Amino acid sequence: GRGIKDDQSPLFLNMAGGKLSTVSIYNIVIKSFEKAGILNPLSNKPYSVHDIRSANITWRALKGENPILLGQSVAHKDPRTTARYVRLVSSTRLNPLA
Repeated sequence: GRGIKDDQSPLFLNMAGGKLSTVSIYNIVIKSFEKAGILNPLSNKPYSVHDIRSANITWRALKGENPILLGQSVAHKDPRTTARYVRLVSSTRLNPLA
């Protein structure tokens, strides 16, 4: 059967059983949001894949995940990138209207 072989195995497969491209995944996600009518209230447009990624990182920072491990898990090369999410979470906790 098709079991998980290692950390490098593709998560999503195309019709031929190969790795689904990033563009294909993006298109599937965007079309799914459009069909479901799920809109970003700030832009009144469907959420983007980056919106989902950003929400995931922010949620994990809110939960108190170690910023170094969080950054590594999302492949941030520079810890300052992850730090922006952590600072956003910290400022929001201090001022929920920020």
